[in-house]
Amino acid sequence: MKKLLALTVSMSILTSMATSVHGKVLIENKAEYDQASTNVETLKTAYQEKVAKVSELQKDYDAANKKYQSGAYGFFKAMKSTSATKILNSKTYKNYIKQGDEADAISITNMRSAIALLKECNTLRKNQGFKALKISDDLMAKSLAYADYSDANSQRPSDSTLNVNIEFSSNEDPYTQWYTNGKAKFDALVKKKYPKLKSQDPNVLSALHSNLITSDTVYYLNTVDSSVKYTGLAKTNRDTKGWHTYIQVFTAKKQTNSFTATQYSDRFENYVKPLEDTINAYNTAVKERDDAFDAYNNAEDQMTDLSKAKIAVAKDHMTYTGKTLHNKVTVTLYGKLVDPANYEITEKDNKKIGTSTITVKGINEYNGEKKITYQIVPKKTSLVSVKSLSKKQATVSWKAQKKQTTGYMIQYSTNKSMKKAKTKKVTSNKTTLVTLKKLKSKKTYYIKVATYKKVGKKNYISNYSKAKKVKVK
Repeated sequence: MKKLLALTVSMSILTSMATSVHGKVLIENKAEYDQASTNVETLKTAYQEKVAKVSELQKDYDAANKKYQSGAYGFFKAMKSTSATKILNSKTYKNYIKQGDEADAISITNMRSAIALLKECNTLRKNQGFKALKISDDLMAKSLAYADYSDANSQRPSDSTLNVNIEFSSNEDPYTQWYTNGKAKFDALVKKKYPKLKSQDPNVLSALHSNLITSDTVYYLNTVDSSVKYTGLAKTNRDTKGWHTYIQVFTAKKQTNSFTATQYSDRFENYVKPLEDTINAYNTAVKERDDAFDAYNNAEDQMTDLSKAKIAVAKDHMTYTGKTLHNKVTVTLYGKLVDPANYEITEKDNKKIGTSTITVKGINEYNGEKKITYQIVPKKTSLVSVKSLSKKQATVSWKAQKKQTTGYMIQYSTNKSMKKAKTKKVTSNKTTLVTLKKLKSKKTYYIKVATYKKVGKKNYISNYSKAKKVKVK
């Protein structure tokens, strides 16, 4: 983002543009300049309004963002769940929690994902005929603390009072391993060891046959355990290699501040949404401010951008002298002359006959550059005589000009202003006389001569001589 410049800059530039250069008033097109400067002022006002809007929202944003960055801490505080906050602050786990880290388990993003996964858990239980679990603040707090601890230490936490599922995986859904794969392995084990059993209830079967509880099936059995009533889940993705750590805890012990998954989700969103609305409103205002500044800054830059300028040369062509030539330029930007002190001129190919290029580049408070070209042409010649010695013919002679000349151009017309003139090319610079034929008898013709030099595929033509007239026989 560009640095926000002082609003006085543009108007100081405009003021300098409105002064004079060496006593000459800069205004050439007041209407054009006024329109450009009005546009800058309009965009400046719009920018100031956006700056004021950001300032207006700043205090609320700071408060909302602080709560948002605190994640679960802010949520539990707002819910007055002091016991949950106490769990997060326990000596064993506190140092593993990183407030403000979007990948931490306590972040709003990961808590939202965890609640969504708990809804999925209840759907899986319901599909097998088991009651939905309730979510409690304390169990959520333990899951959050355990997830950050396990993520840092690559091991499960020690807690004999809870059933704990843990998963280190790049998978976005831990129930693929805990439930889907675990159920498949449990069913296969039952079929292999006890093919004649009639009951399909995993709780009943695992209670009767402990050998069905293995490292491959225990997380599935925890997920569908009919004896537990309460749960909590956390996710952290702080691992730089893309691995996630998932922790889910279960208990049958009655929990305070417990809610259905839908109730807990609503409770969480009712806390988070106003924070996000405030943050989003502020971020939108900041973007609008920055966009307004860019528009204002660009308009301001254009007031001093010479790539937008109109450049005129004193002469659209100059005569070859054998020496380096310098053409004068006039630079006009938005209707005002630009002081020559604010640009540099670079000339190229300004000695030989051909096309010369002038580059004007802004300096000081001006920027940008623009190019203009003009032609360097050979020296002209002059007519010696114009006579009509034969009917419908005129003989034209001129002074030879052999230096830097390929040939000559003879221009003739019955109109003194040379409208609809015809041109005859003489391709040898040694020729100094030519006869014009098929002219109109009894008509007065005006005739001029010029030299030319061919450079590449282009002819560079000198100034034409003064015209001479002749009445054709």
